[in-house]
Amino acid sequence: MASVLVLVAGCSHDGSGGRDGRPDARQSSTATTPSTPSTPSTPSAPSTPSTPVNDPAKAVVSRTANFYGPNESQRTVHLDVYPAVRVDSGLLVPVDLTAEGGHKPEGSDYFCHDAVVCSDFGAASLVDPRGLVRYGPLRNGDAEGAVLSSKVPYELQPGIRYRAGVLFPIPDGAPSSVDLDLQYGGPVLGLPVVNGKPPAGLLSGGDAGTSTPVGGVITLPVQAAAGTVYVDRHPLVAKVVGGTVNQGGSAKQRVVSLAADVLFAFNSATLTGSAQKVVQQAAQILTDKADPAKPVTVTGYTDAKGTDAYNASLSQRRAVAVADALGKASRGSALSLRPTGRGAADPVAPNARPDGADDPTGRALNRRVELAYTPKAPPPAPQAAAPQPENGQPVATLRAAKVIASGAGAVTMTASVRSVRRDGALTVVEVDVTPAGSAAGVDYFARGRNDRDLGAWRLVAAASSATYVPATDVDDPTRLLGTTVKQMNAGRDYLLTFWTAALPADLSSVDVVLGQLGRAKNVPVTR
Repeated sequence: MASVLVLVAGCSHDGSGGRDGRPDARQSSTATTPSTPSTPSTPSAPSTPSTPVNDPAKAVVSRTANFYGPNESQRTVHLDVYPAVRVDSGLLVPVDLTAEGGHKPEGSDYFCHDAVVCSDFGAASLVDPRGLVRYGPLRNGDAEGAVLSSKVPYELQPGIRYRAGVLFPIPDGAPSSVDLDLQYGGPVLGLPVVNGKPPAGLLSGGDAGTSTPVGGVITLPVQAAAGTVYVDRHPLVAKVVGGTVNQGGSAKQRVVSLAADVLFAFNSATLTGSAQKVVQQAAQILTDKADPAKPVTVTGYTDAKGTDAYNASLSQRRAVAVADALGKASRGSALSLRPTGRGAADPVAPNARPDGADDPTGRALNRRVELAYTPKAPPPAPQAAAPQPENGQPVATLRAAKVIASGAGAVTMTASVRSVRRDGALTVVEVDVTPAGSAAGVDYFARGRNDRDLGAWRLVAAASSATYVPATDVDDPTRLLGTTVKQMNAGRDYLLTFWTAALPADLSSVDVVLGQLGRAKNVPVTR
């Protein structure tokens, strides 16, 4: 049997994230008042703190990040990340930056998006891996307002530590730890949330673009709040397709979705004889777990073949057929089933390959019927990821693969999987990608390409064929939880990260599928 498991947080939201890391102004908002390191050739490994750090003056994680900016030069910066400090206006995350290399100023394009120098933390995210919510930085006024963060100078002077900070909303439930996504700097898992005094000068209320060096440290004040503050909050959805029927999710909603190919013949809305066992299993889940006072939404989906009108009709008829069968199988329960059809909307896999050819495997995953329900009682919070040592050694390296990057033609690239780690109700995957040769402006992940934003990457449990696709915002399925990749320079390592749904507790290894870069088999899963 094949099915889909979807982990999804509650669907209320206070903003939206665009593909460049900035919120989308079309979405609603909520108003509130408010010493020089050495030069490594590869980025240091991401980590969870090896021991709890509750002192706001002590760095939690130190690492090095490579990145590419609009001046077409490779940049390297050393990052020291400190605990998130509760302040009146939200959570303040302090980050120190020190330019790597030489004795000349280092251009800092780390904070730029879409070839525009912006010098703030607009693409950073705070992630609650238990509640399945992503938070963008606070902003003044609305979704397009100034980010409440420090503004990093375009040129970082060698030998100077730049102390910066960014303000986030306090996550729902006031957790004691959160995840921080620094894009090319990688994730910081289990970042402690502490009480205490933030670093002096960060919340001074001064101009975020001015600074004064003191003892080799330049403190860059955080942009002050001005009136209404925009809260950028995005519930996440993490889907598992294929395999047997599973169940799980966040405290607010669970979804079990069944593959249409098990339930129906081609172009048919009549349940097959083999569908009965799947329906019975799904009905038992709903009877045992669903709150009878809340409706269960039964949503049909098709692949992208055929016209929109035909697919909408077929998906609606299939949803009605499943709802009718569930009603009979759960007779005696008080469940209210509401069927609806969405046609080819909300695909969980590509319908076509990067070269435009048909992708039968992807289309099969998109043909499904999802059952969304509210659990009778909130489940206990999943156990947070245990600390992991930072050793920087990859656990799997793929053979070099030749890919097409329009800015540089055919390029050979190598990928190494750093780690696959459990993280609350999520799994975080870290991958190093290295373009070979000497080309600049390698845009393999550029807009319009199938692999952009790691969208074609996934985890596969070999024994069950369950496929874990990258988590996305509920309000914007194109906004993946992970690194937003721009261009790269050949000969350098780039740390790329994506999150998926949580892996089963008894699963010790998975295959990591990296689109055209290949498949790493039996990669160990750690906590």
